[in-house]
Amino acid sequence: SLSRLPYVDESRIAVYGKAYGGFLTSLLLLSPVTLFRCGVAVAPVTDWRLYGSAFTERYFGFPPKEDRKYQISSLLHNITGTNHHKFLIIHGTADATVHFQHSAELVKILSMANVNYTLQIFPDEGHDLVSLRS
Repeated sequence: SLSRLPYVDESRIAVYGKAYGGFLTSLLLLSPVTLFRCGVAVAPVTDWRLYGSAFTERYFGFPPKEDRKYQISSLLHNITGTNHHKFLIIHGTADATVHFQHSAELVKILSMANVNYTLQIFPDEGHDLVSLRS
């Protein structure tokens, strides 16, 4: 395990991911048991119904027929309780790959569940934050 290495401080292990990696980062941070103390999710996919149908229907099937698959794989339907980790969510409002709605829906649910998070919004930025000001 990573935490057994002599040069790794267990209290300072973080996780980072973008898009699907942001989905995984969020999943890890919101899990009841995790060794990560903080994480950054950039443009996280939070609900596969909101993602591109060409991709999601290939793996999950047609939404009305396969609703259960979409529901159990959604972060929005699987957040329970609070966490004490530092959770940074970053998203550009002009992201055409993972629409900003993913993060907006996520923070709405996180707030209702009393989960601590920080949201950094980059107006008019796409999936890749390329502006010098970003």
